[in-house]
Amino acid sequence: MRTFKDLYYVISYSLLAVQAGFVCILFYNKLVRDRVLYYGNTDKPYEISENYFNVLRFLLFATFALMIIWALLTPLAVISNRRSTKKDHIPVVIGLLGFISALILLIIDPFGIFKWFTG
Repeated sequence: MRTFKDLYYVISYSLLAVQAGFVCILFYNKLVRDRVLYYGNTDKPYEISENYFNVLRFLLFATFALMIIWALLTPLAVISNRRSTKKDHIPVVIGLLGFISALILLIIDPFGIFKWFTG
């Protein structure tokens, strides 16, 4: 049970950390650099910035993988919460925040990276 709980914490906090990475890159480029990174309209992402493109692509793939893993593990966590004591309770709020923020960032798509991925 402890191993599952630790795995669930790692997945939940990683999902939240990836979304924080997206937001940090967005704010850094908007507030500090005063530029907008958008990859949705170009066929050649290296013309804008290949380094940012690679980081954003990694964050996008990590978001997809972590969302799928979190969605698979959450029903098991809820079932185990019903059968466990108060000490072994697994909170799902952090993962839910990460999942909802991932959905919002994928819908808003401020970098156009999801548009690049699907187009």
